[in-house]
Amino acid sequence: MRLFILCIFCSIGLMRASGTYAQNARISLNAEAETVANVLKQIEEASDFSFFYNNSLLDLDRLVSISAENEDIFSILDEVFAGTNVRYTVMDQKIILSNQPESAQQQGNTIQGTVVDAQGLPVIGASVRQAGTTKTVSSPTWTATSS
Repeated sequence: MRLFILCIFCSIGLMRASGTYAQNARISLNAEAETVANVLKQIEEASDFSFFYNNSLLDLDRLVSISAENEDIFSILDEVFAGTNVRYTVMDQKIILSNQPESAQQQGNTIQGTVVDAQGLPVIGASVRQAGTTKTVSSPTWTATSS
């Protein structure tokens, strides 16, 4: 029983330590007209983070200029990927980069329509789902507002 309690306290301490590192990670970085790939490599070398991404989904050849002195690593990443659809997720000391294209949901568009059968009559009870989301509405006349 004592060993079990000791293991639990050690696990909690390790989880807290890794979360603290991610929140307190600060680095200095000076990159003038460097590719995103080179900047990510410099961040890896200056920190304990590793990046995971799909080369075909990110523009790694885009040139960026960063000047950071003892700044939060996430502020630096925000600056590197400003104006792009690249998002990042942090898991322990791994940063996962993904490209999330703008969708109607992100743009805040309203989509309206009526589901009809072959004779042009409204179909009652048909479900309409916005592609790429879990947003579903029922016919005959539907309005899906994205926000």
